[in-house]
Amino acid sequence: MIKWQTYANEVAKLVGCKVTHEGRTAITGVDCVGVPYAAAVAAGLQLDAIPSYSAQPTQAELCSGLSLFCDETDDPHTAHIWQVPFIGGARHVVVPLQDVANGTLCVHAWSKRNKVVESLFKSNAVHGWHIKGVEWRQQA
Repeated sequence: MIKWQTYANEVAKLVGCKVTHEGRTAITGVDCVGVPYAAAVAAGLQLDAIPSYSAQPTQAELCSGLSLFCDETDDPHTAHIWQVPFIGGARHVVVPLQDVANGTLCVHAWSKRNKVVESLFKSNAVHGWHIKGVEWRQQA
């Protein structure tokens, strides 16, 4: 089992990394699913490859890909990944790292900026996922 903080540290290291569709490493770049995937691998998990998907995946495609290395959770406060609304459904994922006064500081791949960034998100508009093999998220 990988400790939550080890995983969170690897997520934070991806801030500033370039965005690449279906990217899974800091060297090649990552997409929104690639952020938690690359961090989990860097933390020591061995994960299977995720099948290819379109540049604008549907909510169902996103859920299908996440289910390969994650379990769904009803509690976004312990989740490793939040699935959040984006143009026609919950089609984007962010990684919650730290609860702050105005929301939760999250890391995610932002294609408009072509890099991985930190942003504030509210947990009331999300669906949560736990990465298999990583301790549940610790609230700050």
